Amino acid sequence: MHIFVINLEHSEDRRDTILSRVQALGLFAEVFTAIDGRSLDLNNCNYDGRKRRLFYGKDMTPGEIGCAQSHLAVYREIVRRDLPYALVLEDDAVLVDSLPYALQSLEKSAEPWDLVRFLGKPKDLKRMRPVSQLSDGLALTRIYGTPGGAYGYVLSKKAAGRMADCSAAGWMPIDTLHGQVWCHGLRVRGLVPPPVLPDLDAPSTIGEQRFSKSRRLHGLERAAFPFTRFGFKLFDAAAKTLTYRLGLVHDYLGARRKA
Repeated sequence: MHIFVINLEHSEDRRDTILSRVQALGLFAEVFTAIDGRSLDLNNCNYDGRKRRLFYGKDMTPGEIGCAQSHLAVYREIVRRDLPYALVLEDDAVLVDSLPYALQSLEKSAEPWDLVRFLGKPKDLKRMRPVSQLSDGLALTRIYGTPGGAYGYVLSKKAAGRMADCSAAGWMPIDTLHGQVWCHGLRVRGLVPPPVLPDLDAPSTIGEQRFSKSRRLHGLERAAFPFTRFGFKLFDAAAKTLTYRLGLVHDYLGARRKA
């Protein structure tokens, strides 16, 4: 399976560290030069700032936009090269010894999937439900909601094309889009135990401003925000719950057919 490592050109230490780890696992990775959001013209990069502000009360940071654009550029490359599957890693990902075997198991899986996310935070693992067992304790799971984390995941060419189409006018981080199955209609799964984990100690190259609660709205946007925010939260909560429960029904019926 082809492996892409997204890395800012000036982040040499991160690049060297993850490539050394990939090599130690007997794998090979291609470095994909990340897009630095600080160098982007926000008026000419397919970013819908108005929608973002009306729903969240603030713009995405340049780092968030650059991160999303980098992942989308990888997706377009997957489609262009006609790659059936690819593993996408951010350069601060922690690779577990089981990664090579996990990739082989996913390629051989009889359970269909389009995007498999490697989410390692305890709160995310608690909200997963097993869908099918692979081998040696690995299991594909159904994920509730839109948990954060795009440090490692596998996707198909179909998923790459669909994600790129959904983000023609981006206004959300890429990991949020991963979870919005009601938008792209892809079969999104988790894998437990995850073979890729987040490095919680490494400083983020995206920046900490994305966690700021301050809002900078003016004019009509400021007046409309209480209503647009309420409507968005209501729809988002309903979409998460409905798609998850429908997915559980689908899993149950599938298990009954196999029995």
